[in-house]
Amino acid sequence: MIIHLNFRFILGIMLLFILIGMNVFAFFFSDSIIKNGTPARPPSLYLFQKVLYHQPIEEETVEDFFSFTVPEEIDQDAEELIFSRNPKRTATVGREYRYVPSSQRLRSKASFWVEEGPSGMKYEDGAFIWTPDTTQIGKYDISLATQMIDSETIRSIRFKLFSDKKPFYFGTNERGNSVLGLMIAGSKWSILPGFIAVLIAVFGGLFLGAYSGYNKNLSSNIVDGATLVLESIPALLLFFLAAVIFSFNIYIVMIAVGLVLLPANINVIKSTVKHFVDCQFVESSKEIGFADNQILYRDIIWYNCKPIIISQIANCFAFAIMVEVTLSYLQFGIQVPEVSWGNILLQGKSDIYKGEYWMVFFPSLVIIMSLLSFYLTGNGLSRLLDPRKNST
Repeated sequence: MIIHLNFRFILGIMLLFILIGMNVFAFFFSDSIIKNGTPARPPSLYLFQKVLYHQPIEEETVEDFFSFTVPEEIDQDAEELIFSRNPKRTATVGREYRYVPSSQRLRSKASFWVEEGPSGMKYEDGAFIWTPDTTQIGKYDISLATQMIDSETIRSIRFKLFSDKKPFYFGTNERGNSVLGLMIAGSKWSILPGFIAVLIAVFGGLFLGAYSGYNKNLSSNIVDGATLVLESIPALLLFFLAAVIFSFNIYIVMIAVGLVLLPANINVIKSTVKHFVDCQFVESSKEIGFADNQILYRDIIWYNCKPIIISQIANCFAFAIMVEVTLSYLQFGIQVPEVSWGNILLQGKSDIYKGEYWMVFFPSLVIIMSLLSFYLTGNGLSRLLDPRKNST
């Protein structure tokens, strides 16, 4: 149990440091973080192209050099001779682009050549080779052909090849902006606005819940009544009203998030304090002469509520991120030209139907990792600080 706990905690800390690093990078390098490249360029990493990118390759068959293209049923042996390996769709200036169309056995039985492509692309030593220069940045329609040595049938494939100065490991959007740069730039709306929600929800809930749970007077009844009123307000309605009335100011929206989360935190702290109020150590502290505030905040809160507080902080941060992403996606949060994970997903919504998955997949992955970072870190810290769970 302890081994799994430590692994989850370490993983959460690593993810949290990555998120913090993205925030720091976004604030200090916001002007140069979003680099421009060829529009709608796939990720440079071939793994993502091979596994996730399924842009169809056009195939055609020509009986001889002078006939027109005709559709034809391709038998299994002939199908194997057609370019059996999926070509990489991205190239980088100054680096060799290399595409090996099939196995060595098949290449020895056929000839290959470039029908259409950029200047300098050629077939040599069993591979199509091209090293783009700075004048060859852009998108190219590539047509590569093959012909069996003992046949007049010519078969070719067509695909698009993107060339840029630098590799874009997570691709670009329709405007040519780096998806990685957009994700880093959008991270600045995750932690800092979340602090506002946490300050109101957790620390406000801590003081109000502790006071209401420890005391039985008119003030505690007022706190309980206000808690019930806040719980009755629909959360989405409050978020939308805050966004519209205050011109989509995310910090005002986070105040609304804090108010929505405040009743739950008050109730958690209140029930915990009530549990300890009747304990023997509280009665002993009163008999010795300790002040009520000292008993409440030192003996009850500090020594017994730390795991709960840390868990609530993590949950509030995760909830604040989800609210920001959701409102931005619905165009009630961060507004263009500012970059947010939510409006990145909104812009990439239509692209996924064209097979351009990277505008949705990678931002979604970052959002999930951010939520996991808070959950795993908060859960791990609360367990480490809870002597009852550590003893088991």
